[in-house]
Amino acid sequence: MSLINYVLNLFGLKKLTYKQLTYGVLSATSIYILYPSFKGILFAILGIKLIKVDIDSERWDKYTTGISNRGNDCYINSSLQAFSALEYLTIYLNEYIQLFFKQVEIAEEAENHSKTNIRGLLHESLCSVCGDLQKLICQPKVISNVQIVQSLERIFQSKISRDQNDAHEFVQMLLQRLCEENKILYEYSDNRILKNIKCDFPFKGTISRHYFCMSCHKRSKIQKQDQFMWELNVPQRYECSLQEIIENDGYEMIQDYSCLYCQVSALLVNEANYNFNNDDFENKNICQLKALLPILKINSDIPNHLLYYIKNYDKNRCVPSKMKTTIVRRSAFSKLPKILIMHLSRSMYNGMVMARNSCRVTFPEILELNQQNLGEDGNFQMKKMKYSLKAMVKHTGSHYQGHYQCYKQKPKLVFNNQNKQFINKAPTIIERIDDIQNNKDIEKTKIHGIKKFKTIKTVKSSPFWLISDDKVKEVKNSTLHNENKYVYMLYYEIQLE
Repeated sequence: MSLINYVLNLFGLKKLTYKQLTYGVLSATSIYILYPSFKGILFAILGIKLIKVDIDSERWDKYTTGISNRGNDCYINSSLQAFSALEYLTIYLNEYIQLFFKQVEIAEEAENHSKTNIRGLLHESLCSVCGDLQKLICQPKVISNVQIVQSLERIFQSKISRDQNDAHEFVQMLLQRLCEENKILYEYSDNRILKNIKCDFPFKGTISRHYFCMSCHKRSKIQKQDQFMWELNVPQRYECSLQEIIENDGYEMIQDYSCLYCQVSALLVNEANYNFNNDDFENKNICQLKALLPILKINSDIPNHLLYYIKNYDKNRCVPSKMKTTIVRRSAFSKLPKILIMHLSRSMYNGMVMARNSCRVTFPEILELNQQNLGEDGNFQMKKMKYSLKAMVKHTGSHYQGHYQCYKQKPKLVFNNQNKQFINKAPTIIERIDDIQNNKDIEKTKIHGIKKFKTIKTVKSSPFWLISDDKVKEVKNSTLHNENKYVYMLYYEIQLE
């Protein structure tokens, strides 16, 4: 018996004519082709909603919460996403909230209502938004940035422009206001609370600068300045490394500088060589300059009458005020912040208009920096510090317009083999003040029970999310580093031993 006859006998089709078989095959083919369309229409009429099942719906590292864009909000959204990835910012915000509630509690007990109105509006909004962005999700989710925008408009009593703004300017504004609210809370806080709760601003670093004269080899006074963001100029080259930019930023040659030490030295040498017949007033000025010379810096503050004397001195072709030298400016971090934000300035002038610098900047995921404490004698102590990359904001487009996107590192997700649950080892924003002790208990469990945790493969293979407003996708390290042409802001966190 042939295979065809066997199949026809099996299904009882042998009695059918060829014409009937042909109609049957055509009908089956038509149903197969048209069924999906008819199914959708029929289910829509009956009010039945079709649910697409995601085979990765149980993966807690595939998605993160996106932020809707109401127009030109990409600079806000990318900055908030980067902030939510910063562990030390999370710790700081939790400490701030704890300090705030403790202070309110003490003020209410003392019936001091003036101290209960020290709300940090921006801190509260940032806690809420970062808390939402840090929540683990297994399905796409989108939130709004309205809370942050409304808080800033209320604080500065003006509307934020709907035009596109620079991300680094927005971040600078956030940091300045957060620091102000931190100072206000510290001023009003009870000393008993401050002993138990540390609430140091994690973005605050200190830059030390001094100048070195190439002629007399004397130095300037050390100038110290607090800094929240590191502005770095990208060179006009095809490519360079972040380390090169940092090293070049530490040194600068300055020509035609009026070195006070060189001027005074030249004046005194001229007086000693020619033994002028000076009056008592002039001799008094010269004696004072001789006494100051051993302790003089290249930019020391001296009495006005001596400055006037130097400026108007003109004897035997010796005119100190016209003396110019070359100096070297040297700057370094004397105190590195816990969170280091770098803005790579890509603005350049091409001879006609301002344009965007497309230099390819390679950047590491582990960055080593030197913390240098410079003494007045010129000696300095150096300490190496390591930083880990937590987020990167890219900018595509021209100098005047474009689009911001954020590469955000995934949290430290592990799998607990004992209770078959996913655990986030990174700190998260607390929702209630009682959660602080719970967080500490969880941290102890994480430390003591680390052997029972299993690393999630996809967190290792695709450790970053690429977030463009409400669109999120997983990416590998290689994708991140291929963005060297568009890297705009880098967010690093210090590694503590």
